[in-house]
Amino acid sequence: MSIAISGSRDIPDRRSEPALQNPIRRWWREQDGDPLNERLECPLGRLRLGGFLSETEYEAGCKWRTIYQNWLEAIEAAPDLDEEKAASYERAFKIGQVALMKAGRRVFDGVNAIVVYEEPEELGGLHENAKAARVGLRILAAIF
Repeated sequence: MSIAISGSRDIPDRRSEPALQNPIRRWWREQDGDPLNERLECPLGRLRLGGFLSETEYEAGCKWRTIYQNWLEAIEAAPDLDEEKAASYERAFKIGQVALMKAGRRVFDGVNAIVVYEEPEELGGLHENAKAARVGLRILAAIF
């Protein structure tokens, strides 16, 4: 890609070069993928792009991340958050938490390591967390 400076001269667009130095993005480009795909920015997206998660599981993870972040906002008592909205955030979180915990603490922790905290190497490593997260994301997809 180049940027037109004038009708007679173009210069290469180098704004994306730092991102392309990332080993994950280089690997994805080698797989004929778009190295600037925004899903490469998080473990959840990379698991989806790699075929480990379905689109439904990926979407459930995105929803859970939002629910979790809203719940954190509610428990931190954000000054501009009304009580009704805070209560709805807490209800949504509790529904997901209970469902995940029924499948086991490992599932709850795996989902949160991959989806919320984006620390897939914590609590046993990527492989274990990804397997547990997939179980949890299927549960979340069924309820949200």
